[in-house]
Amino acid sequence: MVVLNADRDLSEWKQGLARYSAVGEIVDTVPAPEWDFEPADVVALRDGIPSVNQVPFTPKISWTYSPVGYMVGGLSTEYRIDLFRVGEPVLRIEREWSPVVVKAEEAEEQRQRVTAEFVQEFGPWSWNGPPVPDTKPPFRNVFVSWEGSIWVLVSLEGKEVMTTAEAQSERDRTDLPPLRFREPVGFDVFAPDGRYFGHVRAPLTLEERPEPIIRGDTLWGVARDELDVATIVRYQLVRPDAR
Repeated sequence: MVVLNADRDLSEWKQGLARYSAVGEIVDTVPAPEWDFEPADVVALRDGIPSVNQVPFTPKISWTYSPVGYMVGGLSTEYRIDLFRVGEPVLRIEREWSPVVVKAEEAEEQRQRVTAEFVQEFGPWSWNGPPVPDTKPPFRNVFVSWEGSIWVLVSLEGKEVMTTAEAQSERDRTDLPPLRFREPVGFDVFAPDGRYFGHVRAPLTLEERPEPIIRGDTLWGVARDELDVATIVRYQLVRPDAR
């Protein structure tokens, strides 16, 4: 992912992908898909330069490039994923969904963490954006397998994963409010033509960045342990009818 017009004002930057030559020169670019949307942000300033964080659990734009040759993405205000197929009409995947509640403790610890990180970096700072919402958007991110199937990382109910002692240890280690709640990792999987395959659960620690690599029934990604140490992991999809 690159900024395609870094010579413009920050507010006008547009993202996309770049293809580089063997000597590091950009030979082609592909702009990211766009939606008419203004994210919910909190902002801190230093010497007139803004630092921006999106308010936790608010909708966002998610997009990626399919190995079969087109952009895939969506705006998570609704459960809609668009496949920008080359030379064909846009294919839209839509599903009904029930909003997932943000627990009061879950919302508060996210607010505290964002505030503490800004205070660490910028000094005195108070929340200057909209509140953390009461419900989560339908999905968190979108990934595509090597074969072109669409893996939608959906929002799920947060689970408390730390004891009181573990939370205090985490606070002592990082000097930040601990994040005791984690969302389980669950994907809705669709065929390249939009047909729904089913729902897949993965271990709790799978990271969204860098993007997981999915090929067939195997997923490679990054997981982090209780000390925030990153490890490359490989997960194998086990089908219900497997013996």
